[in-house]
Amino acid sequence: MLEAYVGADNFRNGVRAYMRKHPLGNTVDSNLWREIQAVAGKPVLNIEHDFTRQAGVPLVRVEPAGRESRLVAGQFAEDPDSLKGAPETRWHLPLAISASGHAPATIVLAGSALVQGTAPLVNAGGTAYARVATRLPRQLPWLIAWRRCRDGSADAYERRMGAWASGYAPAQNLMTYIANLPADADPVVWDRAVGLLVTVDRAYGHDPSQSNFRGRL
Repeated sequence: MLEAYVGADNFRNGVRAYMRKHPLGNTVDSNLWREIQAVAGKPVLNIEHDFTRQAGVPLVRVEPAGRESRLVAGQFAEDPDSLKGAPETRWHLPLAISASGHAPATIVLAGSALVQGTAPLVNAGGTAYARVATRLPRQLPWLIAWRRCRDGSADAYERRMGAWASGYAPAQNLMTYIANLPADADPVVWDRAVGLLVTVDRAYGHDPSQSNFRGRL
């Protein structure tokens, strides 16, 4: 995630600077990230501290806000009720944003932010360590939105299946997406799709409804 945020060259040069300053001696993690921050000129230390000094995974909700979209950061949980009473967590999260008609951008989300576009692809490329739950505007029906990602790329997966995997979107969305997934889609996408179907199947346990689910596959 941090390499994608600062760029491969900056990351590599930062590591080299760190190695030159700390040969054959003891050191701590901040020394490494401080050098990368100095080379890249970006707030790497804030990001690194958030992810290595607290537990959990960020959840980014994407909500319509007129001609823009609002990103709201929170904490992901398989069972959202389990977060009741838990300490609040905050992350500085680097996110690549891609929206039709707008230049790609990278932001560091800390709390909430407005971004351009009514249906942006948040976490484009899937490099951020986070879950994304997208609520599309009502005027963008499921299949119309899906057609924009019909190439079956990793970004298409990030937009569609990622929301269901976050536990914050209906399972029907997952089934609709997989039903329309091209046979020549990225193998990584197909591998993830099959894995999610297996997860759903196992969740039925001994419930008789399992046979109905399998009948749809």
